[in-house]
Amino acid sequence: MAEGVGMAAKPKDHYATDRTVGPGAKIAHQLLRRKVNESIRLLNHDFQITQTELIDVMCECVHMDCTEHVAMTRVAYESLRRIPTHFVVKAGHEVAEGERIVSEADEYVVIEKNGREGIYAISADPRRRQIRAGAVNA
Repeated sequence: MAEGVGMAAKPKDHYATDRTVGPGAKIAHQLLRRKVNESIRLLNHDFQITQTELIDVMCECVHMDCTEHVAMTRVAYESLRRIPTHFVVKAGHEVAEGERIVSEADEYVVIEKNGREGIYAISADPRRRQIRAGAVNA
């Protein structure tokens, strides 16, 4: 049999689609979205958005072509950012492999990355970098 003929590639789980890629690219994509959301947070702070007002943040799911936004309060956003392995994803965008649901709201789910991706999420946390830079510059 010729290579690849008659052999269909099967996704690892029922959530996997052609919109997902390998694990390294997935976490890199999620970390980029987290960085964008941190910039959105700073803008909202500059515009003096109160803690209870809703802000729109980007979905931090693994789907590379996702353009969804999630509305959440600043309090909820700050709460999820306290733990660098937590990401906000639009409800229904969570996947089974490499993450678990830690809380749910109507429009979004907070997921926790585990394993190697969790370690990478901690090391790339923009808030940890700010703390380290502040300590060095103090």
